[in-house]
Amino acid sequence: MINSVPISASPLAWIDEKIDLSTFSDRRHASRFKSLMQKLWQGMGNSLPFACQDRAATKAAYRFLSSTKIDEQTFLQGHTEATC
Repeated sequence: MINSVPISASPLAWIDEKIDLSTFSDRRHASRFKSLMQKLWQGMGNSLPFACQDRAATKAAYRFLSSTKIDEQTFLQGHTEATC
């Protein structure tokens, strides 16, 4: 076990655990963040448009990332808590 996640766990399960530790003011933000992280994980190394694979998903990702309701601290909160 590493960081309380079994070694055999999929990378997406690791992402889920980190996101579940984050606190978003709106559940929809958590859902959008989870979806975006999964797409970025699966398209690792690609630009955001290639990772999202279509115009609507890309536009949603840019809109989410530029939202003033969510800051960098919110994104990193779950990872920080899991690391501590």
